[in-house]
Amino acid sequence: MAKIDENKVEDSATVDNSKYVTDKIKQIEEILVSDPFPLAKARKLAISDCGFVHNRLRKKIWPKLLECHIPENRRKFTADELHNHRDYNQVVLDINRSQKRFPDDIPDEELVEQQEKLTEFVMEVLCSDPTLHYYQGFHDVCATFLLVVGADIGIPMVRKLCDHHLREFLDITLDRTRQMLNYIQPIVNSANPKLGVYLRDSEVGHVFALSWLITWYSHVLDNIHDMARLFDLFIACHQLMPVYLSASIILYRENEIFQAECDMASQHCLLSKIPSNLPWELLISNAGSLFLKYPPSSLAKLARQHYQQYVSFIDMLANLISPTIKPNAVSTRNSIRRYNITNIILSPWLLRFIPVVAIGVGIYMAYNKWKPF
Repeated sequence: MAKIDENKVEDSATVDNSKYVTDKIKQIEEILVSDPFPLAKARKLAISDCGFVHNRLRKKIWPKLLECHIPENRRKFTADELHNHRDYNQVVLDINRSQKRFPDDIPDEELVEQQEKLTEFVMEVLCSDPTLHYYQGFHDVCATFLLVVGADIGIPMVRKLCDHHLREFLDITLDRTRQMLNYIQPIVNSANPKLGVYLRDSEVGHVFALSWLITWYSHVLDNIHDMARLFDLFIACHQLMPVYLSASIILYRENEIFQAECDMASQHCLLSKIPSNLPWELLISNAGSLFLKYPPSSLAKLARQHYQQYVSFIDMLANLISPTIKPNAVSTRNSIRRYNITNIILSPWLLRFIPVVAIGVGIYMAYNKWKPF
């Protein structure tokens, strides 16, 4: 895979202090040799400024943090097994389109080689469990692990994450993923009621944050060191932490949001693009504070209520678009593959050329598969 500096401190770090970094590296190295492994302390180090600092340390501590055994000789699937998987063709198409995940100056021949390695990585994970259903963006998650820790460490780690942090995204439908997105509005409402009302009135919904959540932000960031820093956080925390980080970003951009028109098209256009200069350490700290102040258990009821607010509007749109649809067709519609729906909703072409009403229809139609908790 393309080489990256394993000793580079994250550009997003707010603490540019060599003593702080040196002390933190020492703490990480100490817990790496501790027996038993101090999991709670490792999680604190993952959350605090700079995370695990270097990729050479991540290679050692990420598996321990996940309590993931790295076998010396893992079972590898044959080429036929990989190629015959139901999602193989879609994975190849997505990876061939994701050249931005590799250095800009990489030679064409090496680019093809790295894409083949990533394809094998993704397919090894998917072939390990037939209940895992590929979605567009899963390859971005895998690419980050491949770049940071390599395939031998990364594949077992991602496989374990597929049973925990990433499991909802790998269902046959997006239902449980959308349920996770449902928490964004209650968090914003609780932290900043005025902003919550403004976003509610704009009817922007949460689809702009879908790619953030399902790719752990790796699809929307260009800096591999920022990605690795966020992965420190997500590996160490509750599976809803990417949602709390979404809320943290929205709250941080309060002024921009109020300056934009209070309509769905304007807000979606603004929020769907993550600025390149965000202060990630501050946002991570704020996300942690939000999680402690408004834990998931306290928001579940609000998330359900938020869902109910959309039901009537969603049904109306569904009837406008498919006036002849029959009730017994709903289950068929719910079985549409996630990567197709994601592509339609997030398509820049859609946002650029379809009128505002059609954009609203496209986004809110996504909600017609939402189900109460």
